[in-house]
Amino acid sequence: TCEKPDYLIVSYHGGFSEDLIMGTIYQERIGENQANEIIETVEGIDLLITGHQHLYFNERINNTLVVQPTSHGKGFMEVQVDFNHQHKQSTAIFHPINTSNLSYRNEIEKWLDKEIAYVPTDYTYSGLLTSRLTSHPYIQLLHDMQLTATNAQISVCDLLYLENGGFSGTVTNRDLLKNASREHTLNVIPLTGYEIKLLMEQSAAVFSINKDREIDFSTNVYPEKPQPYQYDFWGGLNYIIDVSHPVGKRIKEVSFNGEPVELTRDYKVVLNSYRLTGVDFPLLKNRPILYKTEVTVPFLLKEYLQNKPLLK
Repeated sequence: TCEKPDYLIVSYHGGFSEDLIMGTIYQERIGENQANEIIETVEGIDLLITGHQHLYFNERINNTLVVQPTSHGKGFMEVQVDFNHQHKQSTAIFHPINTSNLSYRNEIEKWLDKEIAYVPTDYTYSGLLTSRLTSHPYIQLLHDMQLTATNAQISVCDLLYLENGGFSGTVTNRDLLKNASREHTLNVIPLTGYEIKLLMEQSAAVFSINKDREIDFSTNVYPEKPQPYQYDFWGGLNYIIDVSHPVGKRIKEVSFNGEPVELTRDYKVVLNSYRLTGVDFPLLKNRPILYKTEVTVPFLLKEYLQNKPLLK
């Protein structure tokens, strides 16, 4: 309390639960991204550096400059502070990086460009929204890989926040790491049919109908409406999401092996280890694990591509 710093910087590996300007709710305040609480409760912060959630911020909230330099090496923030000004002024400048001009050491580049598999047809996707609105060969590939690796009955996977992804033709280590960069294991847990439907409904809440009567992300339609940070795909099940219905009543006609899912029956479901932390999906926290893979998803996917013939 006795210290009077000229300039107070807080560097926080976390982000925001609500947008600073529009008030858009990214997620409920569950403790993962607490930058809003930091600004609200800590006085005298001149600069708050945030991260973790892959967004871009360069805003001033009252007397606090807030920055977050997006993700995937797109660029960096330069903060300039003028101590000669009467009230010490600070500004942030975002410097984009042209990653196409960057390279690793020769031996690393050679390994990244090494062919590891061949995909005979187009398993690529484009667009954050369109890739989530229907069945897709790449998503089915991920489900098949997870079910093969674990002998589970039902598979759950999410999609990286990439505008473009998937495989087509020659697959290199670089392609593999772009599409499967997370070092998560796969875990099989028991879930009842009732719990499965609850989780599916939570994922379906990310969608809404916009003013053009098209399916859109909820945050683009109702800025104040909470929604899950991620959307999960369910494999091994047939189901319909009817976005015209209210949140919590959108999942229709869920079947397993041609039969309606039984609400009280346990099913063996495979998910990655991050999902089982319960972040965004609290129902999954502290679940009993029936089986866990020894290696992580990138290695499992590589092995699957190399050893399983992919149909056209």
